[in-house]
Amino acid sequence: MGAVPEGLPAILSITLARGVQRMAGRNAITRKLNSIETLGSVSVICSDKTGTLTKNEMTVRCVATPGQRYEVEGQGYAPEGSITDDDGEVDLDEHADLRAVVETMAVANEAELTEDDGEWTLVGEPTDGALITLAKKASFVTSGYERSDEIPFNSDNKFMAVVAGNGDGTKCVHLKGAPGRVLELCSTQGTLEDNEELDRDMWEELIDELSGEGLRVLAAAVREGDSLDGDDPGDGFTLVGMVGIVNPPRPEAIESIEDCRRAGIRVKMITGDHIGTAEAIGRELGLGDGEELRSITGSELENASDEELEGDRADPRRVRPHLPGAQAAAGEVAAGAR
Repeated sequence: MGAVPEGLPAILSITLARGVQRMAGRNAITRKLNSIETLGSVSVICSDKTGTLTKNEMTVRCVATPGQRYEVEGQGYAPEGSITDDDGEVDLDEHADLRAVVETMAVANEAELTEDDGEWTLVGEPTDGALITLAKKASFVTSGYERSDEIPFNSDNKFMAVVAGNGDGTKCVHLKGAPGRVLELCSTQGTLEDNEELDRDMWEELIDELSGEGLRVLAAAVREGDSLDGDDPGDGFTLVGMVGIVNPPRPEAIESIEDCRRAGIRVKMITGDHIGTAEAIGRELGLGDGEELRSITGSELENASDEELEGDRADPRRVRPHLPGAQAAAGEVAAGAR
């Protein structure tokens, strides 16, 4: 290079191109040559959870109503498996509380399941697919419901609301979404026909319990009504119940995290799940390396000062308000995201 400096660009390009070839041999696609050089200085990887660190094969494991918890059998999107309580397998027609949850989760839904030679294929979001699978396991049919208005799900409102009639002339607003957000809109619990004052403390304890089991929690609520006011679903909902959804970690992700640790690279998981769910999945992935996981919610991160954010020296556990449904993350030191 000292004798022929004009050769430096060519030498660098050839070296980086060779690096791209080696990366491609390990199933890593690189768009720009200079990213190969940058990879050599990576010290932290921030990763999404769903579909990246987990399989993205959602399955409803349990349904909780004000007075009962139901367990759901089966795996994946095949509608095979029974729904049971303490007395054994249940019939949807004999359990109005369970029917109310299944109804809302199935009606406020955009997914479809199709069968081809015994193989079930999902069209739509994995979470919606898990809820449709639950409805099929319960033999619930949505063909008689007609939508007249809806609020699609987005990351800002964290819920989906649908106005639907069930064929007998009555219309209801069916709401499903993040439990903390849904709880804010509810004043009673039970069913439309049989309800009582909302016990928020009880539901928040349940959210923590299910999240601690590594389950993603969704809530369902309903109220009478035949229209929606723009993006406002209104209030006065009746909370009919919640579901716990499992999304198992990818075995290869666990191995990759261990490889990163040996290379001196720290891994942080960023997710919109409840902080208890994030921590449970983080432990399964081995993010703590045998140590206690440190985690932080999105709101805590947003309100942190520059001094607290500098490096990883500040302990994010210093103050943790109880925020069910808040965006959360888990990792060696984890950061929530807006």
